[in-house]
Amino acid sequence: MFDVSVGGCAVTSAVSMSPGTGVKLLIHATDLAVPITVHSAAVRWVKHGEFGVEFLRLTDLDRSRLQRLLHLARPRSVPQD
Repeated sequence: MFDVSVGGCAVTSAVSMSPGTGVKLLIHATDLAVPITVHSAAVRWVKHGEFGVEFLRLTDLDRSRLQRLLHLARPRSVPQD
C-alpha cells in the first residue's frame, strides 16, 4: 500500500483486480495497536500490478485515526540556513 490519503490509496498486488470491484481494507501501521478499517472501498484504476482504491466508508473514529496517522507520517520541513 502506498500513496495513502484520506480519500484512498494505491496498492501493489499480484491479485488481478478490475475497476469497480468492491474491497474492504485493514490498514496496519507500527504506530497503531488496532488497524484502521475501511469498511467499503472501490477499485478505480488498474495498471501493471497496481490498483487505485477510493475509500467509500470509514467510521468517524477510523477516519480521524487515518488523518492522525497521515499527519504523523508527513515529512518534516528542514529549516534553511
